[in-house]
Amino acid sequence: MDMFISIAASLFNTDESIATPCSVKAKGIYRVPPLLFEDAICDLKLSNSSFILQEKQKTAKTFRKQYELSFNAHLNLVTIHPWVDDNGRTARLLMNWIQFYYHLFPAKIFKEDREEYNLSLRQCQDEESNQPFLAFMAGQLKKSLSLEIERFNVLQKRGFSFMF
Repeated sequence: MDMFISIAASLFNTDESIATPCSVKAKGIYRVPPLLFEDAICDLKLSNSSFILQEKQKTAKTFRKQYELSFNAHLNLVTIHPWVDDNGRTARLLMNWIQFYYHLFPAKIFKEDREEYNLSLRQCQDEESNQPFLAFMAGQLKKSLSLEIERFNVLQKRGFSFMF
């Protein structure tokens, strides 16, 4: 638990300005560097997200709630978009870390579904709802699990077994 909070806190570190120092293309739109006022808003959003994440972690008792928490953490971080690069990668890392924390199967976002991923992010912003992203991620989780079950069945047919 402490390690999770430590990693989440370091991801959402607001001790220093985290302003994007150059223009960034996000969702097909170029953003210019934030101004000082926008820096403060970004810092506040990250700090607030970190607090909410820690509070929701205490109440996520079912698999569904735990997955939704991980998916929402991903969505919130990638929506705030605090860094020049690696926002998506960091959001996926945070999502998978939460899933590992709860001993859940890690959801993958498949390269071939990247367009649908970006569309779900845009829909969330347009509709001001997390439902498009949650639906997309539920599909990705189902796809991940199906592929793993398929791989396991192939190994079973070949006669593979664990040695312990």
